[in-house]
Amino acid sequence: MGIESQFQEETPLLCSSNEQEQKHKSPLYHLKTLYLFSKSNIKCVTIPQTLFALSTALSGPLLTTNPTPSLLSILSRLPILLLWITINLLICDISNQRLPSSITEDSLNKSWRPIPSGRITPESARQLLLTLIPLSLTLSEYLGNAQETLFILLLAWIYNDLGAANSNFHLRNLTNALGIAAFNAGSIIPLTGPSGLNSMGYIWICILTAAICSTISILDMPDIAGDSARGRRTMPIVYGHEIARWGLAVPIVFWSAVCPLFVGVRVVGCVVSLGLGVGLAGHLVGFRTQERDEVSEKLWCVWTMVLYFLPLFAGRQVLGWSWEGLGLL
Repeated sequence: MGIESQFQEETPLLCSSNEQEQKHKSPLYHLKTLYLFSKSNIKCVTIPQTLFALSTALSGPLLTTNPTPSLLSILSRLPILLLWITINLLICDISNQRLPSSITEDSLNKSWRPIPSGRITPESARQLLLTLIPLSLTLSEYLGNAQETLFILLLAWIYNDLGAANSNFHLRNLTNALGIAAFNAGSIIPLTGPSGLNSMGYIWICILTAAICSTISILDMPDIAGDSARGRRTMPIVYGHEIARWGLAVPIVFWSAVCPLFVGVRVVGCVVSLGLGVGLAGHLVGFRTQERDEVSEKLWCVWTMVLYFLPLFAGRQVLGWSWEGLGLL
């Protein structure tokens, strides 16, 4: 009892000392800490969502209510879009990584992350969340995408605090896909201003959500050891490698054909989409090491970005609306 009591008394002092040391670090140190929280999701969320917003905004009347979008006007709003994406992605990442089960998993899979590496304590991460959430809500109210932001925060709570991430991979995939859909819908507003998505634009987001929901388990292929330690029942753990790989390869090829057909792209767009999809599916089925699965993970991110960019292949008239703003057409 005496040793346990002494340990309990010393632990807060150690944590407090660690937090005091963090407060005296340079601004660059803290910026790197923020970067490390979201490092893994930059290629899966930040870059794809930015490209999706650009592609959709530039599509003009194909997917939005704006008949003549201006390229310069859209590009000038990119910084505020990136700020909105960064803040909300940080909220999602910190909410997940501060949990004890996540710390255990990250110590095996991603020991460089801020909490397992000792750059920040779980308590400091919690305090950071309490700062970021009102900042996010204030920014979204200014931009006009408060509903989408609230939906992202709700899904983050369901995913992390209610355990949707661990209970069932179908629920986990659906929650992730809906979160990306909310990012998609919310990212359009900072670039289009008073304009918004038309009916085809909303259907396009639904199709992309279905594509992501049915293929996002590819991100779990390289992380089997960490997921097993956490008790997470992912697709490769539940069904095994063979079924999981074919269960991902088939929908990847399917959506690679369906998405370009929906937006009516030209031959070049169809070839790029289907070619990359078949290549990704073949790589996933044919190469089964952890290193190759990490390559498949990166290829999947590229594949989603190609799908996001398909509206720009729908015809010269799509980009034509934007080039007029530069006087090039």
